[in-house]
Amino acid sequence: REYQDEDDKYPNQEALKLYKTDLEGFRRRVAECVRESQKGVYLNENGSTIKFTKEEKVHEILRDLMKQRYGANDDKMNADDIARVVTREETLELIKQARSLSMARNSEE
Repeated sequence: REYQDEDDKYPNQEALKLYKTDLEGFRRRVAECVRESQKGVYLNENGSTIKFTKEEKVHEILRDLMKQRYGANDDKMNADDIARVVTREETLELIKQARSLSMARNSEE
């Protein structure tokens, strides 16, 4: 496609030039940028109460336990529903159960 009339609208002129002259190089550079960006996904601030981590088996187990307890599936459950029915104590109990189940499954493997 030719966008010469609109080229000045694009803030990243270097990317535009690479896209037009070396499509494979452009794709490689995009993949590099994505990889670099993904490195920061799990960086956490010191002292933060929320910690972001890669998905682990225990997370899947916890999700399944919550679905069983509250009788919902991905299609029906939304944030408002969760906020109305889930207490902190119930969540902590489910986390303990998920950890125990995860440890049991890991020892079986």
